[in-house]
Amino acid sequence: MTAATPPSLTGPIGGVVCPAVLDHAYAPDLRDALLRVMADGGDVEVLADAVTQADTANLQVLCAAAVDLGRSGRTLRLVTPSAALIRIIERLGLAAVLGVTPAARTGAALEAPLSTNTGK
Repeated sequence: MTAATPPSLTGPIGGVVCPAVLDHAYAPDLRDALLRVMADGGDVEVLADAVTQADTANLQVLCAAAVDLGRSGRTLRLVTPSAALIRIIERLGLAAVLGVTPAARTGAALEAPLSTNTGK
């Protein structure tokens, strides 16, 4: 059984609200929610203030979305990511992909970089 599909954020930019626990079972729901929002053609916001745990499957989904959006000149923004999520992102070396900078600790929205350079 998978978790409920995250609701969309309100406003001009499409978005997804993350639950407290982003475990392996939730990754398909996160992917589906991001794909739905990405299909609208705009930038994507991910409200991540409640996240207390996240595994690599969900971080892969977020990174893939950020890269795909960047290729089309759009961005994925982590909105007020929790301290726990920031620590996990930094520990796994994904800060550059997901736009986590020192500004993250101030509660600012984070934009994933627009670069499509994958290092290949």
